[in-house]
Amino acid sequence: VATDVFNSKNLAVQAQKKILGKMVSKSIATTLIDDTSSEVLDELYRVTKEYTQNKKEAEKIIKNLIKTVIKLAILYRNNQFNQDELALMEKFKKKVHQLAMTVVSFHQAVMLNPQKNKKKTPYMKS
Repeated sequence: VATDVFNSKNLAVQAQKKILGKMVSKSIATTLIDDTSSEVLDELYRVTKEYTQNKKEAEKIIKNLIKTVIKLAILYRNNQFNQDELALMEKFKKKVHQLAMTVVSFHQAVMLNPQKNKKKTPYMKS
């Protein structure tokens, strides 16, 4: 016997995720993400665009990152995680922050040192 259990809270969370998934843009993201995170994401976009040499691809990567972070924040705000998932989310948050800071720091170091900028390193696209 199938049971139809209606849960308005779960429905609201699903609706929030779906709506945000469809309307994530820089203007929406800046209202949901603090200034520091926004600046890091802007720099990450510039680095990604430079690396991929493709504006659309860089936008897609950053947009997907923003969507993922916002969806996780919605789930977190609505207490949808158990203790193991909370620990995993904290680990994910630290890894994303570390990755973003590493990429930004690397990019700034390359841009500030024009002599090394002339020679391509093995991990830079030609």
